[in-house]
Amino acid sequence: MSFRILIVDDDNDVVDTMKTVLIARKFAVDSASDSQEALEKIKTFDPQMILLDVMMRTPSDGFSLSYTLRSGRGEYERWSKIPIVMISGINKELKMNYSSATDSEIIAANEFVDKPITAEKLIELAEKYMNAAKNK
Repeated sequence: MSFRILIVDDDNDVVDTMKTVLIARKFAVDSASDSQEALEKIKTFDPQMILLDVMMRTPSDGFSLSYTLRSGRGEYERWSKIPIVMISGINKELKMNYSSATDSEIIAANEFVDKPITAEKLIELAEKYMNAAKNK
């Protein structure tokens, strides 16, 4: 069975590009355009990793989703430890300075990557978390 990745981003071009790259590497991929749709897809698709934009329906939509999952409460408890990689342009757009090394607790994600993400970096991240899941 293929490693399942959910892409949550409201930019269709970004989603299509990431899907193309990941599917070519034999990953199973689904997508959602905001946090509400993602919560529904999580229950049906059962992803093993989430690639998450920050600013979608609202400027903090991605943060809300990651906090909901990380809280480990309610029907999403089984996904409280799912790898979440935030991929966003928030650092450039809002002159923020989020980084994986210093803000993983604040952003409730495993990693933070600035947009645009390269195909190589996308594959590297997917393979990293796929291999970690295999070794559990």
